Amino acid sequence: MSKRYDYRGIQQWVKRIFEAYPFSEQSSTAIAQSIVATDLFGIESHGVQRLAMYDRKIRAGDIRVGAAAEVIRESPVSAVIDGHEGMGQLVAIKAMELAIKKAEQSGIGIVSVRHSNHYGMAGYYAKMASKKKMLGISATNSNPFLIPTHAMRPFLGSNPIAFAMPAAPHDFLYDAATTVVSLGKIEIYAKQKKSIPGAWAVDNKNRISRDARTLQRNLSHVPKIGGMLPVGGQGEDNGGYKGFGNALLVEILTSILSQGNLSADLGDGRAKGISHFFAAIDLHLFGDANKITDALSQMLERIRRLPPEPGKKIYIHGDKEADALEERVKNGIPIDLKTLNEMTALSDRLQVPYQQYL
Repeated sequence: MSKRYDYRGIQQWVKRIFEAYPFSEQSSTAIAQSIVATDLFGIESHGVQRLAMYDRKIRAGDIRVGAAAEVIRESPVSAVIDGHEGMGQLVAIKAMELAIKKAEQSGIGIVSVRHSNHYGMAGYYAKMASKKKMLGISATNSNPFLIPTHAMRPFLGSNPIAFAMPAAPHDFLYDAATTVVSLGKIEIYAKQKKSIPGAWAVDNKNRISRDARTLQRNLSHVPKIGGMLPVGGQGEDNGGYKGFGNALLVEILTSILSQGNLSADLGDGRAKGISHFFAAIDLHLFGDANKITDALSQMLERIRRLPPEPGKKIYIHGDKEADALEERVKNGIPIDLKTLNEMTALSDRLQVPYQQYL
């Protein structure tokens, strides 16, 4: 059961929560904007329902309040940043801002990050570049959840990647985990006491499991019990090895390039700090940027106008997010009762007033 709340009030509430840890006002504002933007885009798995996770990590010392991300290697078109285990959103914003600055100066900017934390919605950072009329890419590794094809235990993370590019009527935005779904999706089903509708994850004997609460417990266990399937599913018949390969590519772009921690070594106390990858590319490198943007817009519109299945609509990546943004700005963001209870309990402990936001 969910109820709608004005996003501006929720954003202010989230800001005050992070100020209570204490993060600076500027940092708290940036974190809150990122988290609530995710809910506005309809990606509830990475929005306010993640506050309890961030709280656990802050209290455990996995997220270091006040840590300053540091550029440790740099060229005119690239950089490596050590996040020093700071808040992932803050590290990611700094990294993409640097990538955009380099792209403005040299045409392309690539920034690799190590020792960071969960940064929320990958597409948020890719869109930072597309808002500047650039092509943006954002990717991250994570705790090990993905079971490689024919393996019996996880090694790679859900390893999402996002790609954004200017287009009309709104930017193209591809943002997806390389597992069938993200862990956050399973958490939402567990909170709502719903069964998993598809073949998303397996138990310790590699059997498909549809019990969301059991899966959530198993994936939180150290060591993990079972794991999540790659895009394409179990085995090779439906191309699961391709999803496994995509996850491996993200692992190379993130942990290998940054010389950070592998997904396989996270989540069991052996290592802390995940890795990210960011790129910004100026379209003028390839010619008239307006013509390139127009060509993309025209291609996407041709796809939208293809004959659809009966009763179905063809969506381009970014369409659903744009629709959700328009609707939720007007009608508020939905928050389920369990998440709301987590937020109020967290606020009570941190002595953050919240009644005015409900």
